[in-house]
Amino acid sequence: LHLARECREKHIRNDFAAKMKPRLRTYVPALLGFCITGEMTQALEIEKEMRSSPGCELDLTEFEFSALLQCAALTKQFECGNYILESMMRDITQVNAQTEKVIVSYFKTMVDGEDPSGSSARTGRRFAIARTTVCESDGVCRECGTTLEAVDLKKSELGLLSARISQLAGERERHQNGFSNFDRWLHKHGPYDIIIDGANVGFYGMAKEGIFNFGQIEAMMKKTNQVWPGKKTLLVLHNRRVHEHQRHRQNAKSDGDGKKNNTNSNSNTDPLTGDGNGNGNGATHGDGDGRFENFVEACRANHSIYATPTGSNDDWYWLYAAVMRGEGGMLVTNDEMRDHIFQTLDSPKYFQKWKDRHQIRFDINKTSSSYRPDGSGVTKPEDVTFFEPKPYTTCIQRSTQSNGSTWHFPIQREGDGDVDADKHEHEQEWLCISPVSDE
Repeated sequence: LHLARECREKHIRNDFAAKMKPRLRTYVPALLGFCITGEMTQALEIEKEMRSSPGCELDLTEFEFSALLQCAALTKQFECGNYILESMMRDITQVNAQTEKVIVSYFKTMVDGEDPSGSSARTGRRFAIARTTVCESDGVCRECGTTLEAVDLKKSELGLLSARISQLAGERERHQNGFSNFDRWLHKHGPYDIIIDGANVGFYGMAKEGIFNFGQIEAMMKKTNQVWPGKKTLLVLHNRRVHEHQRHRQNAKSDGDGKKNNTNSNSNTDPLTGDGNGNGNGATHGDGDGRFENFVEACRANHSIYATPTGSNDDWYWLYAAVMRGEGGMLVTNDEMRDHIFQTLDSPKYFQKWKDRHQIRFDINKTSSSYRPDGSGVTKPEDVTFFEPKPYTTCIQRSTQSNGSTWHFPIQREGDGDVDADKHEHEQEWLCISPVSDE
C-alpha cells in the first residue's frame, strides 16, 4: 500500500523521472490482502482511494469486486455489501461462474443481516436463488416474474464515450485531418439516426472468399429506408471500395469485346428506395454494371454516404457517428466490436451497455433463387432481416419490490469471446435472487 501511494504522489507531482503512473495492479495486492484477512474497512478505503483520488481514478474489475463481496460475506457487513453490489451494477455488465458463487454465498449469509436494499429488517431474511432465463420478447424473468428494464447510458456518459472515441481515432489517424474533417462534416450534415457499417454488410456471408458484394449494400440501404422511413441514414464505406468498383467498371468498358455496358438498365428506379420498375440489383466487382455508381451518386447528393480516406480505419467513423447521435443513434452491423471495447475506454462499462441498446444485427437470405456463391446474384431488400435490440438490457439489475430488492445477474458464458458474428447468440442465463415473504 505504501508503494501504491508513493506511485500516486509521484504521478501527481508530475515526476516523470520515476515513470510511475498508478495502475490497477499497483493497488490490488493491498486490496486483496485486506479482503483475505477480513479487514473490510481498510479494503474499502483502498477502493475509495483507487476510484476517486487525484492522479488515480481507476475502475475496479469483476475480480476486485468479487474479493470485496466475499469479504463482506465473511465479516457479515451487509451495508458494505450493498455498496459493493451497487458499484458492480454501475461498473460491470456480466459475472462469471466464480463470481456467481460468491454472490450466492453472500446472500446465503444474510439470514441475520440487513437487506442490501437498505432496509433495517434483521429477522431471518430469506432469498430464492436460482439460475434462470428471461423471455426475450418482453424481458420477464421466468423465475420471479420481474420485468427487466432497458438501461441506457446517461447523456453525460454518452458524451464521455464519444469524446474518447474521437480522441483515440485522432491519435491513430494516419491521414492528416481525416477524422477531424469527418467530425466537421458530421456536424454540418448530421446527426444521423441509422449508421450502416458498409464493409460488414458488403462482405456478409462471403468474407472467407474475399468477395465484396455491392448489391448487398444497396439492398441494405433500401431496406433501412423502408423500415425506418422517417430516420436519417448514413452509409460509412472506405473509399477504396468505391474506387475499386470504379476501376473494375472502367476495365469492363475497355476490355475490347465491343460490348456496350448496361448503364441505364434501371433508369426508372430510385437508387435509394428501390421504387420504380427496377429490381434493386447492385453491381459486384467486375460486372460492368453502372447501377452501383448511380446509387453512390444519389447517396452523395443526399449526404447519406461518407467515404473514409486512405489510411483511416472506417470502424472509428461509423462508431463515432452512432454514439454522437445520442440516445436515438442505431448502428447496423454484425461486428461484435470486441476490440473496440478495450480501445475506446479505459474500462468497457460504458461501451457494453451502449452496444446492447444501439446495435442492430442483420441477416441476408442466401437461399433465395437469385443467390450466387460468387456474389453476382441479385440482392433484394426483402432478403434483408433486421434483429433490433431486446426490450431490456443484459446487465446487472436491481428491482425494488414491496418485500425487498430482487437482483438479476447475467452469467457470462464460457467461450463468449468466440461467438460467430454471423450466428445469433443462444439463450442468456441469469442468476435471479428474490426475497421470500415471511407468511
